Amino acid sequence: MSSHREALRVAQLDVLELDTNVTDSLLTSLNNCFKYPLFGGKLDLRSSRLNPLIQTSLYGFITYYTLVDSGQTIGQKLLRLRFGNSDLAPLTLKQLRVLNACLVAIFLGKSLSSHPTSTLSLPRSKGLIGSVAKLLEVIFKATTLVNFVLFLYKGHYRSLLLRLLGIQTVHMDATPQQRQIDSSFIRRDLVWRGFTESLIFILSMINVHKLRRKFKDIRAALYKTPQEDETTAVNLKFCAFCEKIAHLPHQGGECRLHVYCYYCVFRAKDNDANVSCPSCNKLIGNSIEPLTNQKHSKDPEHGV
Repeated sequence: MSSHREALRVAQLDVLELDTNVTDSLLTSLNNCFKYPLFGGKLDLRSSRLNPLIQTSLYGFITYYTLVDSGQTIGQKLLRLRFGNSDLAPLTLKQLRVLNACLVAIFLGKSLSSHPTSTLSLPRSKGLIGSVAKLLEVIFKATTLVNFVLFLYKGHYRSLLLRLLGIQTVHMDATPQQRQIDSSFIRRDLVWRGFTESLIFILSMINVHKLRRKFKDIRAALYKTPQEDETTAVNLKFCAFCEKIAHLPHQGGECRLHVYCYYCVFRAKDNDANVSCPSCNKLIGNSIEPLTNQKHSKDPEHGV
C-alpha cells in the first residue's frame, strides 16, 4: 500500500485538538446540568472529589461509541482519517478495544494527577518506592518528548502509545485531496492590522490641545467679540478650566482676571506650552503663582 495515504502532521494534531474540544464541551454541558434546582443548584462537578471518575466515564463512553463502533474518533471523522496498522491496513475490533482501554486508562491517570484531592487518588509513596516512582515519571516524560520530536521529523506515531501499539493515522481515501491554503483572509487581516497600527501611531503624535487652541484662535479672529469690562469679568472663585470652585487657586501670564486649579493649569501646561486662558483667551505663560488672600478678597462674589 502506498505511503501517500499517511496523514499529515498538522492533520494528526488537529484530530487531537478536535477530540479534546468535544470532550471538554460535553463535560462543561454536564457540569451546567447540575446547576439547576433539581440537583440543589450548588453542585459543581469540577470541584467534586468524584470528578476524575465522572470525566473518565464520560470519556470512555465517547471513545467506545466512536472509536470501537466506527473505528474513528470524532476528529478523524471530520477530517476523513482513521487508524491503521504499520502496513496502513484498518485495525481489527480487538485492536480497537485495546486502544480504547489504553486511552481511557491514560485519561484516568491525567485526571487523577490534576485532582490530587480526589477519593480515587493514590497516597504519595515515600522512601525507595517514591524515588522509583519519580524516576519512572521522569523517564516517561523524557520518552514522550523524544517521541514527539520524532513525530515532527518523520510524521509517524503522534503519541508514545501509538508507537508502542504500532498504530498510525492514515487517510480514508486512496487518493486524498491536496490541502488547499487560501491566504486571502490572512492578507486582508495583515493589511487591516498594519493600517490600524499606523493610524494609532500617527494619532498618538497629534497634540489635541494645541489643535484646540489653534481652532479657538481662528474662531476668535473670525468672530471678534468686544472686550469685557475688567470689573465685571473678574472671577477669582471658579476655575476657568473645570468651572468649579478653584482648588489651590493659581494665576499666571497676562490674565489677572481669572484663576485656575493647581492641577488644571499645570496639566494644561504639560499638554500645551502656549496654553491660554479659556475665559479671556490670554496667554498664561510660565509665570504661574498661587493666588494670595489679598487678591482673593477682591472678588465681588465674596462680598468684600
